[in-house]
Amino acid sequence: MVDEAQDLSPMQLRMVSRRSLSGSITVVGDVAQATGPWAPRRWDEVTTHLPAQRPARMVELTVSYRTPAEVVEVAGRILHRALPGMSPPTAVRRTGVGPRFVAVDGAGLGAAVAAVASDFVGELSPGTVAVLAPGSLVAELSVALDRAGAPAADPRLEGLGAPLSLLPMDLANGLEFDAVVVVEPAALVEESPQGLRALYVAVTRPTRRLAVVHERPLPDALRG
Repeated sequence: MVDEAQDLSPMQLRMVSRRSLSGSITVVGDVAQATGPWAPRRWDEVTTHLPAQRPARMVELTVSYRTPAEVVEVAGRILHRALPGMSPPTAVRRTGVGPRFVAVDGAGLGAAVAAVASDFVGELSPGTVAVLAPGSLVAELSVALDRAGAPAADPRLEGLGAPLSLLPMDLANGLEFDAVVVVEPAALVEESPQGLRALYVAVTRPTRRLAVVHERPLPDALRG
């Protein structure tokens, strides 16, 4: 079995293929969440690098048990723009709390992020909250969170169990938190090799709450 296939390169897929003497491989992944330099848009772009002894059989998982409906509704708008024709999974539960969108004027982005993140930490204790930001803003936000009395852990050094974590969006794929604060989506889209697909990954990390804090105008996919 090869998990998270969206993060494998064609060379890695061919290497796995050579190690399968029978030609039987189970590949699990979500191509919509591919954010690396090579990001397939369809599963046939993956299967072409795998054994050809048997025709590929695809089974689509269409139900989301992790992400609540309020978040899936927002994520779906992004997915329709990023990969037209692809649909998000159907959520089986609702939390009753919709995503928060916080627009900031002037130089108050860091303070607004700290306020929203602190609210989530208080509401969801003992849960986990993550601030996901473009790489260019991580250092600035770390300082702002410290100043606000809400220091954030770096999961790369301290693991994922802290009440509040701060990390660049390109390291968030595959992770999950009770609540997520997505910062400056326009910059996130610009800085990622896969643009809107990185934003799709960001907004689908929470299992309970989502907030978006921004100073710049939101991408069209997030408006509405």
